[in-house]
Amino acid sequence: MDQIKLYNILRTDLKLSDDKAADFVSAIENTAVREFDVRIQTLATKNDLRELSIATKNDLLELSIATKNDLRELSIATKNDIRQLSLDIHALSVATKNDINALSISTKNDIHALSIATKNDINELSIATKNDIRDLYKTIYLSGLVQFIAIVASVLAIVKFMR
Repeated sequence: MDQIKLYNILRTDLKLSDDKAADFVSAIENTAVREFDVRIQTLATKNDLRELSIATKNDLLELSIATKNDLRELSIATKNDIRQLSLDIHALSVATKNDINALSISTKNDIHALSIATKNDINELSIATKNDIRDLYKTIYLSGLVQFIAIVASVLAIVKFMR
């Protein structure tokens, strides 16, 4: 119906011949049909939508499976790392305890050796002091004896001289 109106407008208002008006209407119709076909071809059909839906579901399923596998692998790796870290901490704890025990024993031995050395030094000093005191007493005794002998000799010499 629109074609007839267009044909009449071209013939009466624009004063085209019947052939030219018919050719113009036919050309416009062909252009409209081609444009319509192009638009129809760009529209998605139900089958296209179904295929796209199935492909999308498959992609989502594959992505979900890959994500689950990645999470499983990450979980296993994390558990292994935590186990290894726990073993390392335990080994460090044992090594630290052993070092502390060795240091404690070494310190006790050093203190004991120092105590024995100090006692020996005190005993040696005590013996040396006793020996020095004994020697001092001997010296005082001998000095007193020599003084006594000198006094007796002086008294005898005075008595002999007075006679």
